[in-house]
Amino acid sequence: MFVRSQFSKLSCLSALCLMGCGVGEIRVVGNADDAKQALTQVLDAWKAGKSAADLQSGTPSVVAVDEDWTGGKQLKSYELVDSPMENGSHWRVFANLTLTTKGKTSKPEKVCYAVTLGSPTSVLRSDFLN
Repeated sequence: MFVRSQFSKLSCLSALCLMGCGVGEIRVVGNADDAKQALTQVLDAWKAGKSAADLQSGTPSVVAVDEDWTGGKQLKSYELVDSPMENGSHWRVFANLTLTTKGKTSKPEKVCYAVTLGSPTSVLRSDFLN
């Protein structure tokens, strides 16, 4: 009986604490052109031989994560494809990448980036969203 009473009090207290704490709508920041511009900035830096750290220390700061880039592959060329799509709080932006590893050039590969606009902007390779 004591346990049931304590549980009931705890449940009521929890319910009162959570009242008004509904989940709000998640809105994406910026527009499709802003998302494409952010990805273009990142891919241009990679293609020019810069590092992700260069972007992060720049103004505005951009956090970029791509395992191929950090793994030492070079970006020979890229093409943005399809229209960016809203996905929760970020944009899904697609690109065809042509990479070079140890002098060998790969075939173009379609990849997806999750672009979150803000301060800082983040551009994360997210092939699982592809």
